[in-house]
Amino acid sequence: MTNKGRIDLVINYEDRIYIIEFKVIKGENEKHTAIKQIKEKRYFEKYQSESNKIYLIGIEFDEK
Repeated sequence: MTNKGRIDLVINYEDRIYIIEFKVIKGENEKHTAIKQIKEKRYFEKYQSESNKIYLIGIEFDEK
């Protein structure tokens, strides 16, 4: 949890942090919303004080 939302998945592995957001896409206008949400809600801020590299990953599934 952050003060701006809930991160779907965080993996803290050795010197890396992976912030992962999952989305089900229901139409053409919803593409790239997973990574957009990570950036807009600034989920990465919680981990910036650590010296680890941070990777932002958006995974989207087509509802079909």
